[in-house]
Amino acid sequence: MVFILCGAAGLRIGEALGIEIEKHIAPDFLTISIEQKARHCKIEKRLKTTSASRQVDLHPAIASILMKFAGERKTGVLFCTRNGKPLGSSCILRRRLHLALKQLGFINPLTGTHKAGHHAFRRFRNTHLRNRTECPEGLRRYWMGHADESMPISKRRWWRVRTV
Repeated sequence: MVFILCGAAGLRIGEALGIEIEKHIAPDFLTISIEQKARHCKIEKRLKTTSASRQVDLHPAIASILMKFAGERKTGVLFCTRNGKPLGSSCILRRRLHLALKQLGFINPLTGTHKAGHHAFRRFRNTHLRNRTECPEGLRRYWMGHADESMPISKRRWWRVRTV
């Protein structure tokens, strides 16, 4: 579910792992408030940037899946251990994502391995909104937690630089 949510909402992994059901998810599960993150299995009441504090709208199909995932739980961290602590992002990466990608036969063209990172889901959402929808630029930036001004070219990664 964490991979579905990150891909559908464009969340950073720490933002997704920091979601508390009663505080950050609307009763209809259609909106998620991003106000904190989880890091090293602990909740931090801060985000990567000031622009990262936002509300993200979910597609009704994703909201339905998320509601089923939460089940009867009304409080606590959405993605948690048996003890109620937030999951660790590195554990999810090693135990779930890398294993799933290997089973699917995925080969990363850059590294030649079956590994990819959490940020791939965030990039998917950004690229989908930019290239496949008529989403206004300002709304896309807000949903992604980006500042109004674009990043300076020196801060961009090579795959984010658009050529005309």
